[in-house]
Amino acid sequence: MQQLLKEIMALPFLPANQIPPAFQQLQQRNNTARLNEVYEYIQDTWLDGSYPAASWSVYGRAVRTNNDVEGWHHRLNGRAAGKALGVYALMALLKREADLVDMTRRLISLQKLTKRQRRAATTAQGRLFRHWDDFDQGNVTASQLLRRCSHLYGAAPRGTV
Repeated sequence: MQQLLKEIMALPFLPANQIPPAFQQLQQRNNTARLNEVYEYIQDTWLDGSYPAASWSVYGRAVRTNNDVEGWHHRLNGRAAGKALGVYALMALLKREADLVDMTRRLISLQKLTKRQRRAATTAQGRLFRHWDDFDQGNVTASQLLRRCSHLYGAAPRGTV
């Protein structure tokens, strides 16, 4: 059951057009009543709901989270020193941020600044792109890609099922 749940959670790693058939295959492997709620939620919310698979597929994307935005927001709050800012103080803070963005853009274009990434994340990123290359070259099926991605990003949290 844990492996099946991990594969369900790995669905976004597939190309958008492969997500519905892969989901159906996973549903057919279900042998527990506890997973029926998960399947119904995904079906109703993510497949038949307001979020088309193309909007949540991360296939081929190097950036798959909003962690960079969250980090920027955290730094901005730190620069505001935790104070509730008036509109003029906020404008001054945002102007300084805009100046930093321009400088950062220039440094990146000159290859003087790169994103810092932990070794484990870099290794996982490389493996993921190799798995995607294998899929693109026809060396693995969508089901095999799903299983590989599910192993790559770890186990389901304890107590989830």
